[in-house]
Order: sequence, then C-alpha cells, then structure tokens
Amino acid sequence: MDATTITTATHVINLTAHAVVVYAACDVHKDSTRHWVLNDGAKPVATIPSSGIYSVKRTDVLVAEVGGIPVSKASFEAGPLPEGVAEDDLVVVSAMASAALRAAGYKGLLAGVSQPVLDKEGGRIVGCLGLMLA
Repeated sequence: MDATTITTATHVINLTAHAVVVYAACDVHKDSTRHWVLNDGAKPVATIPSSGIYSVKRTDVLVAEVGGIPVSKASFEAGPLPEGVAEDDLVVVSAMASAALRAAGYKGLLAGVSQPVLDKEGGRIVGCLGLMLA
C-alpha cells in the first residue's frame, strides 16, 4: 500500500478484542528499557472501539521431537471478514490475522498497532502511538 492508497480509506474498523487507544508522541517518554511509557496527565488523541473480534483457524502439526521436546509448525487459515467491511476500509487486526489474510489473497488495507505504550508503572500496555500498515 502506498500513501495514495491509504488516503482513500473511508473508515477505520478495529477487529481486535480491545479498543485501540492512540497517544501523541509528546505524551510519552522512553524508559530505561527503551519502552514507551505514558507521562503524567497524558490523554488519548483517539480511541478506536472494537467492532468485534476477527480470528483465524490455527492448525499445529508435530514436525519433530528434539531432546524429548515436541516441535510443531503452525499454519493459519483466514476466513471471511465480517459483513460490511470494504476493501477501502482500514482494518485493524492482529499480526497473525493480517499474515493469514494476505496469504489468502486479501488486497484491502490492513493495519496493526505501532509502538505500544505502557502505563507509568511500565507493566501494562495501555495504548499505542499509531497504526502500522500490514
């Protein structure tokens, strides 16, 4: 997808389990472990509510045993997106779902969260700095 294609997006549809909360870069700082952490008083610039959960079918196949430990290979199968999702919608999904959708030939706009933001205690993801095309 290029900049021209993304500017034609008409809606953002979040098909993850939680709302996507976006913070401005000026409201975060990097901590000693190089994670983005919220500053005191930070307010979200946008919240994209969940419109439902899109999931893929996962199949695990045992491929070997190494030192008594089973080693599997997973494959993922995409199903149809929910009714009403158009190829010019920007659809937020997990990385696993976007990979499965691309492998199945989906040509629409897919995105995931970019640069997770942690709470000020640094222990819980509370948002992100934007979306990243997948």
